[in-house]
Amino acid sequence: ADPAQIEQILINLVVNARDALQEQAVESYKKQIMIKTETQDIDDYLVKERVGIQSGVYIVISVSDSGVGIEEDIKDRIFEPFFTTKEVNKGTGLGLATVYGIVKQNNGYIFVESEKGQGSTFFVYWPVTSEEPQTELAQKIAEENLEGRETILFIEDDESVRQFACQALRTFGYTIIEALNGKNALKLIEREKPRIDFAITDLIMPEMDGRAVGQELQKLFPNIKTLYVSGYAHDHLVKDGALEPGINFLQKPYSIQQLLKMIRKMLDARTG
Repeated sequence: ADPAQIEQILINLVVNARDALQEQAVESYKKQIMIKTETQDIDDYLVKERVGIQSGVYIVISVSDSGVGIEEDIKDRIFEPFFTTKEVNKGTGLGLATVYGIVKQNNGYIFVESEKGQGSTFFVYWPVTSEEPQTELAQKIAEENLEGRETILFIEDDESVRQFACQALRTFGYTIIEALNGKNALKLIEREKPRIDFAITDLIMPEMDGRAVGQELQKLFPNIKTLYVSGYAHDHLVKDGALEPGINFLQKPYSIQQLLKMIRKMLDARTG
């Protein structure tokens, strides 16, 4: 498993649990989040209980909370991109969709058990392998020379995604300027007048979408390279006109290694 992806799963599930607790009108001592790991051997009997799962050995990561719970009629929709029950500007609806995407990408499964007013538990079933990893991720990335010293403007309205990616990019030598949306980014540039070598922006954001931000950045920094990211598939975005063919695009959920490779490819093409 990619450690960065496991971290992203946990961050998103815990942030989701925290938000559920904040909505629950009970004493603070009754509010809790529990993270648990165990190994489960899924036999034919348990396959019937977990519909759709294949038999085998799994590492199970569960995140439980004593929050407001999930309404029965929306349980089937909670993993859809941009579906959210939160107030405007309180969430993008991409947290659980990101978790779902990572889990499925790695041939795993995710289930939720919840009752309104009684909290929720998310179960991530991660398939076990007996194979030893050939190299550690950090060593592999270092060998591929994916580190950098450039300054990157990172625009992302999902706080958990932004924190996860920015922390990782700083680890690999980049100077990161964070912005929570397009307007915030442009105000920050006007106020602080930083030198920016590269920009990463989410495509779908309230008030000002990623393409509009990219066009403004191009006026301010004619040589800047911009990478667009989204939970929507590339073909869907091109078809709907949100993205022109040939634009640099990375689909969520992405691993840090994917992100680093794309950054270096674009920057090195510009300079070399």
